[in-house]
Amino acid sequence: MNLVTATRRAIERRMSISDFDSVLDMIAGGGTPSYTGKLIGPSNAMAIPTFWSCVKALGDDFATLPMEPFEWVEPGVSKREARDHYLWPLLTEEANPRMSSWDFKQQMEVWRNVWGNCYAYVDTNGRGQVTALWPWRPDRVKVWLRDPNDFRSELVYAYVPLDRSQKPIVAPAERMLHVRNMSLDGLVGLSTVQVFRHTLGLAEAQTEFAGRFYGNGATVKGVITTPGKLGVKGEQNLRESIEQYRGLSNAHRMLLLEEGVTYTPQTMPLNDAQFIESMGFTGEDIARILMMPQHRVGLLAHATNNNIVQMAMEYVQFTLGTNAANWQGRLHCSLLSARERDSIALFPDYNYLLAGDPNMRAALYTVLANTGAFGADDIRHREGENPLKGGIGKTPRVPLNTVPLGSDRASGKAEPPPAAPVVQPAAPTTEPKTNGHAALQ
Repeated sequence: MNLVTATRRAIERRMSISDFDSVLDMIAGGGTPSYTGKLIGPSNAMAIPTFWSCVKALGDDFATLPMEPFEWVEPGVSKREARDHYLWPLLTEEANPRMSSWDFKQQMEVWRNVWGNCYAYVDTNGRGQVTALWPWRPDRVKVWLRDPNDFRSELVYAYVPLDRSQKPIVAPAERMLHVRNMSLDGLVGLSTVQVFRHTLGLAEAQTEFAGRFYGNGATVKGVITTPGKLGVKGEQNLRESIEQYRGLSNAHRMLLLEEGVTYTPQTMPLNDAQFIESMGFTGEDIARILMMPQHRVGLLAHATNNNIVQMAMEYVQFTLGTNAANWQGRLHCSLLSARERDSIALFPDYNYLLAGDPNMRAALYTVLANTGAFGADDIRHREGENPLKGGIGKTPRVPLNTVPLGSDRASGKAEPPPAAPVVQPAAPTTEPKTNGHAALQ
């Protein structure tokens, strides 16, 4: 279906604002018709409540997830925060003069979940250090191989300005941060809206049907019959007469017809059509597409206290965790020089998402403290508290019936203590017996 045909059909259906947005998306290459006839593009897909909730939650959760650069002290074993590295302020404070790091990550992740790709131009200084990250709106970006006949050639990116009289901005791959969704060609990711436009179209059609049903609540679809043929004037009078009963304000008013006109309702009750159930199923389908636990978007039909905790953990592991790993790899390859990749690493911190309730945290901290894995200051740091004064919370503790953590005896280097000396009992003394006279002598 071409643009002209799609626009004509949309106008014939009394095109709504969301349809008009979709036509604009089609002009930009981002919207296509669905089985329901609704034009689906990023603009009106975001008007679907469940899709909005899923995309917003994914963007917000990823933006809130700390992802900071660390420097290896001992590769693969111990690390420290690289606060003096040029990526630290970009990922924790300000990505560019117009956007905080939170705004940048949230915007980019929303784009990735809607368009399947997110792009940012990488500004650098004379030493090759990244100084700013500038997002490029995905529907204005074109990507191609420099040599289409050589799969090993580098990618080229072009940003098409909104003012088409301006020349596109062309950038090589080394100046771009490109995080993609699942891909079939290895170059660009698949758009969620495009792949699942029929499911999203069904959700929008259901919303429109419900809106029009309540908007026309005074009338029910039916058949109007007349004893004779109406002329042009008679048909106009009949339409004007019926029009006054439209709208919610006229609901349940008595319908008055003249000239022998009869009205026969021809309806299918919403309950028979399983309308409410089908709307709920479509919402579950959208949550399933974006791998979002249903309780996170307000679908609580199958939720219990026990399975919500388990689903929240699975969300961190299998949804947010995979998204963060995708970002971690692209940031590592696109923002760090080849020399720095052995010494600097980016690590997402999931602790606040996996914290659980206070009782679960207390049980975890007790085990970690009793095994010497955590000191008191480690626990206080995770709970947002300052260290204990005097440094007394830095040293891990272990129970008294075990050897101290890090002692020589724990490492097997200490000599066993000397055996206690055996004290022999003293021999009894014998004195000669004397009588009193002998003693006097």
